[in-house]
Formats: sequence, C-alpha cells, structure tokens
Amino acid sequence: MDEECRQLLIEVARKDWEQELIDYRQSLVEKLAGNSVRDSLNQIREAGLGPGAWYGLAVGAMAGLGMQLESLLLSIALFLLVTISFSVWVGGLGLLLALILMVATPGLIAGVAFFISTGYQWVGSLILGSVGFFSGGLVYGVIREQYLTSKEMEMLGLAREQFQNYILSPEDLLKFWNDRLKQFLLNRQNTIAHKIRECRRLIEECKTVSKDLESSPELNAPETIEKLAQRQKVTEAVLADALSANVILAKIEKGFLNRIRELEALVAKRNLMERELEKQKQLSLRIARLLGKTEENTLDWVQKKQEFQIELAGMIHAFEQELLHTKDMIEAEIEIHN
Repeated sequence: MDEECRQLLIEVARKDWEQELIDYRQSLVEKLAGNSVRDSLNQIREAGLGPGAWYGLAVGAMAGLGMQLESLLLSIALFLLVTISFSVWVGGLGLLLALILMVATPGLIAGVAFFISTGYQWVGSLILGSVGFFSGGLVYGVIREQYLTSKEMEMLGLAREQFQNYILSPEDLLKFWNDRLKQFLLNRQNTIAHKIRECRRLIEECKTVSKDLESSPELNAPETIEKLAQRQKVTEAVLADALSANVILAKIEKGFLNRIRELEALVAKRNLMERELEKQKQLSLRIARLLGKTEENTLDWVQKKQEFQIELAGMIHAFEQELLHTKDMIEAEIEIHN
C-alpha cells in the first residue's frame, strides 16, 4: 500500500477514541460545573446591595441627628477616609469607589456644614444617611465580590465532584459525533480525496503527453514515452491504494452513521414517548380526582421509563464499542491490501 495512505489509516487506527470520549465527557463536566457555579453566584448577586446600603443609611442618619457640627464634620471626614482607604486596599471595583468618594468629599462636607450652620440639623442627618446608604452599599458590594472571587474556585471544585459521575446521554454522543468524530474522519477523507484527484490528473497528463509524443515522430523520444508509462503505472498503483483507503474510511463512517441513526431514532422515540406519558399522566390525575385510583398507572409509567432507559444504555454501549473496535478493523484492512 502507498506509504502516505498507509500512514493515514494507521493514524486513524491509533486514534485513542476511548480517551477522546473520556476527555469529551470531562469537558462536559467542566461546563456543567461552571454553569452551576455561575448560576449560584448570580443568585447571590441578584440579592442586591441592600444589606450594606440599609445598614449604612441607619448608622448615618442616627449619627447625623445626634452630633454637633464639628463632631458631624469630623465623623463624615473620618468615615469617608476609612471608606476610601478600605476601597483602595481592596482594589478592583474598590479603586473606582475610592475615586468617586475623593471627588465628592469636599463638596459633601461643605454642604453639610452650610445646612447645619443654618439650623437644619435634619439636613445633616439626611446627607450623612445618604452617604451611609451609598457607601454602605458599595462597600458591601466590594466585600461581597472579593469574597465570591475567593470562594469561586472552592465552589467549582465542589461542583466538579457533584458531576463526576455524569453519564453521557444520547444527545451528548450525537454531539460528540458531530463535533469530534465526524470532523476527524472528514479531514482524512478530504486528504484522500485530494490525493485521488491529483493521481487522476497526473495519469491523464501522462496519457496526453505520451500521445503527443507518439504523434510527433520528429521528436523521436521512445525513452521519454517509456518513462511516462512507468510514471503512469506507479501513479495508477497509488490511485488504487488511495481508493482502497477511501473505501476503508467510508466503511468506518458507515458503521458510525448506522449507530448515529439508531441513536437519533431512539432519541426521537424517547421524546415522543415522554410526551405521550405526560399526557397519560395528566389524564390519569384528572381521573384520579374523580375515581381515586392512580397508583397502578404510575407504576406502569415508571416501568416503561426504566425499560426505555435500559434500551438507551444498550445503544450508548454499542456506539462506544464501535469506537473501540475501529483499530482492529483498520489493521485487518491494511493487511488485506498489503
């Protein structure tokens, strides 16, 4: 067999599909774990900044009512200084908060001093409460983000453990076929198809040039014609090997396609069955409300689902076995064509 065709088939035969399937499953586990952690973090974030904001509002408002001008201004300045320092230390979003507070601080203190000096003590309480509300909410948000960031890897590890026993579904195997196996075979088939086209082009060119030489006696090139004939013969042998390799790849693809079609039919059957079972369930529940009997029908649904799951598991096992036996089949074909 042509060495390039042989090496291509050996590459297909030596492809560790069992490991590919393990890697594919692990990528699904990583995706499921990541989605689970992301959903959990989003739920925490959706709770909002309320706890910190309301706490800051209460503290600020009460402090504003009970303080003299000097103490109030000193408290505001100290509170802002601590908030800015803490935000800078936290980093990230904290730096943005620190910048906003530094820009707003002079005007804020001047406004509080003006209103309180005119006797509007409640204005100081309102302003200090507002400062507490926004600062408390922002500080709470920054602390929460830092905490969630530090806990994310731990949560991801726990989620991985949760999905570690994940079993591939028929839909997963169909996706594995489309994303990896089909693409792998298609790339090799394209390589062989290109080789076949080149061989056929070269054979036709050898024939054409030989005819042109034979029809031009003045060139008198029998040696060249003989060399062209030898080149054509070698190329025809390579073409035969490429066609054989193409047949082998087609056999592999056909074997997988048969399993894929069986899986697709089974998935469609399962979806239809689940819809029918759901209809039966709803109807039985309505009957149960009228007649008081439902246990027997429920057991029947459970049994049907269990039987179908066994059938699905058998199909998945057959697909995996098809992957594992690819090597033996290709090696046997190579031996036949040697």
